Amino acid sequence: MAATYDIAIEQGADWSRDLFLTTATQGAINISGRTFSSQIRQYPSGSVATSINCTVVSAAGGQLRLSVTSAASLLVPTAGAKYDLFMVTSAGVSSRLLAGSVTLTPRITIP
Repeated sequence: MAATYDIAIEQGADWSRDLFLTTATQGAINISGRTFSSQIRQYPSGSVATSINCTVVSAAGGQLRLSVTSAASLLVPTAGAKYDLFMVTSAGVSSRLLAGSVTLTPRITIP
């Protein structure tokens, strides 16, 4: 079962979060050869509001960076948004790692 991790994104601003994938007993998971994908939707069956970029920062250290550009943050629904994060191994095994709510802090200043 995926862990729950809620995120907050500021509308019109770049957002990123570094995750460190570990096991309880062996430390960092080597994520070499694995791919990651993540999307934000208002409803599970709804259209994709925006994708969350997934970048491996340190494969041996299990470090993964999730990010949303300022332009993409403008596409996040103001209420009810959800996301999840999937990992696919080189053998094609897919695992859902995280899921949660996305809170959007509305933009006030318009440049």
